[in-house]
Amino acid sequence: MHAVEAKIGGRNDVESFVRENFSSLVEELQLDAYNLYLANEKSRASIVIRKSVEERLPAGGSAEDALDIIAA
Repeated sequence: MHAVEAKIGGRNDVESFVRENFSSLVEELQLDAYNLYLANEKSRASIVIRKSVEERLPAGGSAEDALDIIAA
């Protein structure tokens, strides 16, 4: 909803603006949503990878040990 508000919020002519720019608004909102998805996916993947490595890393494990776990 924030993306929609950012694109059309505060306008006095929202209805006519949306009608005149519908296609470009849909494309821009789709791209914004996809970029948000990618950012969230990267963040979540990082959390999952870190947790998985931490669970399998022996006490006092080194960076090389962590890389071996990731590479396996």
